[in-house]
Amino acid sequence: MKTSLSVILKNLMVTWTIFFSILLIIILFQTTLGNYGNNVIYAFWWLLSTTLPYMFLVVFRYWRKRSSSEQMPYQVDNTIGLIVKILSILYLLTVLTVLLIQPVFSPGSTIQFFKNSMPGLYIFQGILIAACILLDYRIRKNAPGIDSKPQNAKSKPVVFISYNHNDKAAAQQIRTLLEKKKIEVILDSDDMDAGEVINQFIIDSVNKATITLSILSTNSLMSGYVSMETIRTFYAEEFTNKKKFIACYLDDEFMHADFIIRSVKKIDEKLDEIKSIIDQQDALDVDTQNLNSQKTRLYDLRQNLDKIVEKLNASLCIDIRGEKLTANFPKILESITD
Repeated sequence: MKTSLSVILKNLMVTWTIFFSILLIIILFQTTLGNYGNNVIYAFWWLLSTTLPYMFLVVFRYWRKRSSSEQMPYQVDNTIGLIVKILSILYLLTVLTVLLIQPVFSPGSTIQFFKNSMPGLYIFQGILIAACILLDYRIRKNAPGIDSKPQNAKSKPVVFISYNHNDKAAAQQIRTLLEKKKIEVILDSDDMDAGEVINQFIIDSVNKATITLSILSTNSLMSGYVSMETIRTFYAEEFTNKKKFIACYLDDEFMHADFIIRSVKKIDEKLDEIKSIIDQQDALDVDTQNLNSQKTRLYDLRQNLDKIVEKLNASLCIDIRGEKLTANFPKILESITD
């Protein structure tokens, strides 16, 4: 039979709280009867001194919660836990007995009676505290690493593949290669539920993933959704240091000096087309909500395209064109696991 440290300490603290509440009530009751005379302060001091093991338990439990990883219940042979419980109850019953017999056996010398009882209680306290320390030692011995996680332990990488659907074949190929290496991959075609809002899926995916792997092409860089994924990862990478962005390209158009000029002209053409449709729907008194979000994404892309391209040109971008994916996959894997 095994039990956990957390359960033992919690049960002990509850038991001690109940007992000391009873002891406090008894002292207050005897005070009203005048049993302590002018020595009532000493009676309360004596009670406080008997709570040393309880205060030790409170500090011990708080320290254990701060220093240990309690995500799994560390357990120990229940015999030691039972011994600690029995010792606690015997100690508390002893304190209760001393408190109850004082008015009977020593009605006129409260201070002396309490002083005479303290050496024995201090010895009892030492035994009880030693038993708690022994319990903790046995738990740490049986569950190595309880105090802290290994210094070199790393969380497993989760890769979100950002791509334009015209580049779906490349995305699926990379997903297959990563999964063969036991790396978790988020890909919208696999992980997005029917009816799920795309914007929310992007937000959730970027937040969940430790790495966003962006498949770059003229198609993807002209996509409002891909730019949204990229910008969110850039900010997370810059301000939290918990995210990583890996760029892999299917064409190198974004490296050309006139890429932004050509791209902005294409974005403006799309915006003019959407504005024309919106005007026609307005003329028919039809809501344009279906086009407003698309227009907003294109505006955001237009405003952020230079930042995206600047970041890409300043970063290591991995060539995955054709057979180069196989040759450069070790670089991708190294970037993910580094």
